[in-house]
Amino acid sequence: MTNKKTITIEELEELANRYFHGVENYNCAEAVLAIASVRGIDCKNMIPKAGAWGGGRSEYGYCGALYAALAITPEEEKEAATEKFRAAIGHIHCRDIRKANKCTCQDCVIQGCKLVLCKD
Repeated sequence: MTNKKTITIEELEELANRYFHGVENYNCAEAVLAIASVRGIDCKNMIPKAGAWGGGRSEYGYCGALYAALAITPEEEKEAATEKFRAAIGHIHCRDIRKANKCTCQDCVIQGCKLVLCKD
């Protein structure tokens, strides 16, 4: 399902501004899937389901942006993707991310998108 294409951080920021609480008013999980969809990953049908994943409501209390990214990541890449997210953001659980107050939810959206859209 992953088809990683080159995308700049500026493009990711622009897309995050548009989708995450922007014109589309998506939560973090919906935004990651919407951005992945417009970048060519077949996951648009998952966006309505992702409405329940934002705000720390995803399974295990994971950050919704991470949870959405993992939902479209091949099984064999999920552990590495989770660790990349943890290294970049500091935590993987929404509650811990918010408590640390070191990054924004939009930062999490951008990082979630990097996991599925950016080449290593």
